[in-house]
Amino acid sequence: MQLVGKDIRVDEFGRGGQAYFLSHFHADHIGGLRKGWRHGPLYCSPVTAKLVGKRLGLDGDLVRTIEPGKPLKLRLGTHDVSVRAIEANHCPGAVMFHFEFGGRRVLYTGDFRLDDNIRREAAECADVDLAYVDKTYDDPRYVFPPLDESIDRVLGLVGEHMDKEVFLALYSIGKTRLLRAVVGKFNRPVYVSAETQRCYRAMGMESLVTRDAGVTNLRGYGRGYFFKYFRWRARRHRKTHTVIIPTGWALDAEEDDPHGYFYVPYSEHCDYPELCEFLALLRPKKVIPI
Repeated sequence: MQLVGKDIRVDEFGRGGQAYFLSHFHADHIGGLRKGWRHGPLYCSPVTAKLVGKRLGLDGDLVRTIEPGKPLKLRLGTHDVSVRAIEANHCPGAVMFHFEFGGRRVLYTGDFRLDDNIRREAAECADVDLAYVDKTYDDPRYVFPPLDESIDRVLGLVGEHMDKEVFLALYSIGKTRLLRAVVGKFNRPVYVSAETQRCYRAMGMESLVTRDAGVTNLRGYGRGYFFKYFRWRARRHRKTHTVIIPTGWALDAEEDDPHGYFYVPYSEHCDYPELCEFLALLRPKKVIPI
């Protein structure tokens, strides 16, 4: 997204901007950021700043933190710009950005899941001129349980299968509240890839994960792993392996999965009713999906 001509870039990191903003550290939002990138300055939340520095190796003098709720004042060319970060209830460090400049107001949500804090913020930001909005599940058939209910469902499935190796579909960054709940309930870390462990270490959450498969029967892999590499194993080892896939796309999965996977509707994006509620509170004059 580009604002004030091309002066401000959000989740877009090509040349030509005067200030860059990163909503959160997911692969589909950090394209173009890499070691040696120097188009900055780059503004992001404190948690995202740790990940950008330690995982991408960006120069520390380019990365600036913006605390949620504390307005940032910038002078870009002939424009005075006020920016406020809003916690997005997505992955660790995820924020929205609310911009004010030249008598206009623009909200960029990044990825988010509606909660009471976002309801209050949407009401305060009402009648924005332009809103870039996460519409991942913009379809009436997507209606999710509250996150706490989804987490309880996963905990129940894990508990029923603790005599086996339990595989969970996770992200390197994200579904952290679910992972934390599993670790807290069963008092053991989750075995993950080296990359995921490095991300959790950067966030100061390394106690939740391990690279020692011998200390736990819990395994965490990206969702793609189970569809590209694991299906043959699941068919042959159902008595010793259980696969749980928490995802908003669970509603599209077959009820009787041929591989024996358990799908749980869990999402850190808005479902359709939440998206409609958010837009009703925000009342934007124009919406651009992201």
